[in-house]
Amino acid sequence: MIFDDFDTMKLRKACEDLKIFLDRGFKKSSVVKFIASYYGLPKEAVSILNRCIHPTWLSSTIAEKILDPSEVKGRSLGIDGFNNLITIESIISGHPVILCDDSLIRDIRERHSYRFSDKTEYTVQMLLKQVSALHPSYFEIVLDAQISKSGELSKFINSLIEEMGLADTGCTLTTKRTDRYLISKGYDVVASSDVDVVSKVN
Repeated sequence: MIFDDFDTMKLRKACEDLKIFLDRGFKKSSVVKFIASYYGLPKEAVSILNRCIHPTWLSSTIAEKILDPSEVKGRSLGIDGFNNLITIESIISGHPVILCDDSLIRDIRERHSYRFSDKTEYTVQMLLKQVSALHPSYFEIVLDAQISKSGELSKFINSLIEEMGLADTGCTLTTKRTDRYLISKGYDVVASSDVDVVSKVN
């Protein structure tokens, strides 16, 4: 665990306080800064506040959109590529992931880039195995073109898609704005934990 018992108690209280402020309409960034300073929270705890705590209306709205895996069968699926890959790789690497107040799982490393590593192939394989098990009618793994080597990663994932016999039902692509693409494309189902995405898709 990344926190000892005392720190966990402080973190829980900090989360409760943040929730109260957010429900009263206060700006999140300002409140997080104040609470983090007040409780003397480490950066990992601050990341949890930033990524995992939302106003009640927002967390409820997002939670209500979550589907049972069986509901994906026969439907088009848009996948937030880097979002999912980073989360899966965090789990594989033993880094903490958190079940957030909107019922989605998020890593707390706040990575804004992705680097090839000795875990990349296994991470992609795990993602594709899960996608295959869902039996979507079609899927697209969408990568942000602005992230370094996204084109190279797209080609690599497409090669694994073909190798795993999934080329007839899906592919990987890059786009300038992954969030806008996923929101506007009209997929039946979107796989992401990005609040900006999941709060706007149906």
